[in-house]
Amino acid sequence: MDPGKDGLADKASFDAACHEWQMLQHYRAALYLNRLFLNGERPCTFYHDRRPEEESDELLSGLLHLHDHGLLTIGSQPFRRQPERLEQGGREYWYQLRQRPFLQFLVPQEDLIPRRLVAKFCRFLSAHPRIVTLVHYHHHHRHGGKLLRSNLHGEHVVTKDRAAMTLKELDEEPFRKLTVLKQEMMDELDAIEALVRVECLHVTVASRSWDINFDLLKLVKDIAVEAGIKPAYAESPESE
Repeated sequence: MDPGKDGLADKASFDAACHEWQMLQHYRAALYLNRLFLNGERPCTFYHDRRPEEESDELLSGLLHLHDHGLLTIGSQPFRRQPERLEQGGREYWYQLRQRPFLQFLVPQEDLIPRRLVAKFCRFLSAHPRIVTLVHYHHHHRHGGKLLRSNLHGEHVVTKDRAAMTLKELDEEPFRKLTVLKQEMMDELDAIEALVRVECLHVTVASRSWDINFDLLKLVKDIAVEAGIKPAYAESPESE
């Protein structure tokens, strides 16, 4: 069935998507299925119950390139800064959404990428001065959700907003926190053999700055290449 107007998939579609993921036997097939979702060929996925957000369109090319290197993306947002004039109930007002670029992805430890290169990649991410990085295991792993690596100190807000009737009032209005970077666990992943088998790490990276716009996806890809991770998954068949 088609998703509703807000992009939310109905229960039957979501259950079918979860079942499709649970039937996968290989990590390469998981990358292929996630590519289909990002390209709009699936209404939802096990980690997102609706179509990709519209803002993901500007990130699509970069997200797909990361899949070539074995990074299965499960969340992202672009840089946002500029205020905009909106209307609600016949009244106009000013609204400003601030977003630091951030990215969440899975990376396998037991597949085509040697474990030592995965460790090197995570070390390089954590050492980069422009981003904060969280790397942790999942529940299914023998370390049970343990935080493996982090350069995060204190609270790191990645999304905030404010609204006012005039632009001058907007400048004086305090921001409201919407999203804070934190270690997140995905219990649903435990039911997907293709991801459990390769002992995926869950990695979250975000910009340190509110004011500098840069291509976070390209930075992560460049760091992967620097660590020696080649595009071994550039060709992903439907199934194996």
